[in-house]
Amino acid sequence: MRIFSYLRELAGESVIHVDDVSFPCQLGDVIDRLVQKYPKLKSYLLNSKNRLNEFLHVIINGESLDTNGNTRDLLKYLVNDGDEIVILPPIGGG
Repeated sequence: MRIFSYLRELAGESVIHVDDVSFPCQLGDVIDRLVQKYPKLKSYLLNSKNRLNEFLHVIINGESLDTNGNTRDLLKYLVNDGDEIVILPPIGGG
C-alpha cells in the first residue's frame, strides 16, 4: 500500500506492507488492519460511520476506483495478495 502527503507523515513511511490479513479480502479489511497499525490515520481515512472519507482517492493496480458517493461499496472491493493499493488525500494548488 502506498500513501502520500500528510498520510505519509502520520504513518512515518510511504510504503506500507499490511500483515495479518488473509487474501483475498475486502479493501475494508486492509483499511482496518492499517488503522490498527497506525491509529493516527483513522480520523483521516474513516468518517464517523467507519466509511472511507469521500475526499480520498483510491487506486488499485493502477485502476482508479470511483465511489459515486458510496464509500461503503468501496470498502467491499475485493483485493488480492500483491495488489498495489494507493490512497491519495486531496491535493490543492493554484
